[in-house]
Amino acid sequence: MTPDAMRPYLKHLACVVFNPEEGQSFANIRPIGQVYVETAFNESGVFVEMNNGGASDPGINPDGTFVVTKLFDLIHENGTLEAMVRGLQEAKLDQSSIIQVADKQRAVSVEIPTFGFRVLEQQNGALYALNNFARPTPLEWKGWVVEIPDGQYDDRQLNLDRLFASPQWQSGVTLDMVKDMMNKKIEDGGAALYMPPFGTVIQVITVPEDMVVYFRSYGYSNWGKVDLSKLFE
Repeated sequence: MTPDAMRPYLKHLACVVFNPEEGQSFANIRPIGQVYVETAFNESGVFVEMNNGGASDPGINPDGTFVVTKLFDLIHENGTLEAMVRGLQEAKLDQSSIIQVADKQRAVSVEIPTFGFRVLEQQNGALYALNNFARPTPLEWKGWVVEIPDGQYDDRQLNLDRLFASPQWQSGVTLDMVKDMMNKKIEDGGAALYMPPFGTVIQVITVPEDMVVYFRSYGYSNWGKVDLSKLFE
């Protein structure tokens, strides 16, 4: 959900680069004026993106660290995907989260309820995460999380499964294909939802090999492109 107070700023989406004296330089992509990290990319080519996991586990850890504050620390401190995942495993977060971590070779989805942790690997070259923990639910989590009933699916899941299994995607992926996928609404076979104040908000494409990032606010702005290799110090 996009709060009314935030909506006027979405056309001013910003890519802000931090070059600290120690640790990793990184780019943070948020509406202008927001400095907490939900989507970021560092100088080692590690990308991190967060989904709220409250639909599966609405609980909180009162003494946990605010998740977006922790991500700010982790993207600055860790130069590898593996180190980032370890940092997430060792952290005690305030709320349930679904956090994606990727580099130019690998992508994982890290599911972190308020009481546990697991890492999901990409399959057949693809990985996506929604707002519920993926099936199958670990046995030790049953009774502790809200499960999607058997036979029910998020429409985005069905569309993405079909898309990634298509001959076109299996034969190779281009930037234009990714942009086209992100532009398609659910009813057109895609995963985007434009129904303010709900729906898709920030869209980001990273190319770790080239240190390039593309971003936009869906329905509010066009794609922007930033070559981070010229900005990281």
